[in-house]
Amino acid sequence: MRLPQRSRNDFKYSLFILCLLTSVSKKTTLLLTLVSEKGGNMPKIINFAKVQKELIQNAFQVFVEKGYYQTKLSDIAQRSNLKRTTFYSYFKNKDAVFEETLLYLIAIINETILDSSDSRSILSVEQAKVIHQSIEQKIGFKKLFRIFMEFWLMVTRGEFTLSPEAHKKIQTTIEGLRPYIKGIKNIVKNGGLSQIESLHYSFMLALPEKIISPEKIASDPVFPHLALYD
Repeated sequence: MRLPQRSRNDFKYSLFILCLLTSVSKKTTLLLTLVSEKGGNMPKIINFAKVQKELIQNAFQVFVEKGYYQTKLSDIAQRSNLKRTTFYSYFKNKDAVFEETLLYLIAIINETILDSSDSRSILSVEQAKVIHQSIEQKIGFKKLFRIFMEFWLMVTRGEFTLSPEAHKKIQTTIEGLRPYIKGIKNIVKNGGLSQIESLHYSFMLALPEKIISPEKIASDPVFPHLALYD
């Protein structure tokens, strides 16, 4: 018995989807959507993790330009060439995007320090300067501090709370950076960096500490430059 043309197409499409799903790596998150192409429905594969990272990168720029309170999800969606309704497939609300932006920045700092350092030796002045230059190029300290300080102020006002998962990630990252933070403190104490480099490092390393230790907010100064001299 010969199947009608439409039935054969439906069968081929179903077989294609079945083969696709059985061959996708478990470590890769994919989102399947249908798009119209030449009058027919064809499957399109979207790398969920990749798109989500691009959204975070765009969100970072929007938060820097407008600040948290003035930013709307539609602003980030528009920057990312997505519909607002599609945006909710990746983040449930603005707080979730802001939290992931914070984690994204801390991850860049962590990767930059680890990539530019040798855990088997004491951090050198040259390495500290390279790390500073790399972070300036990848993020920009003014942009970084805009996000860090706004988040810190929101926490002090009780307007934002990190999820337990995010808190744990930041805490784990900071613990892994302890040896390098100690090395940078020693370099600053010995006058090995310029004034602006020392200032940048003090903010960059002190504010994540405040994020995971909110009890310090009441006792520590708003301007945390002296945090490197504890």
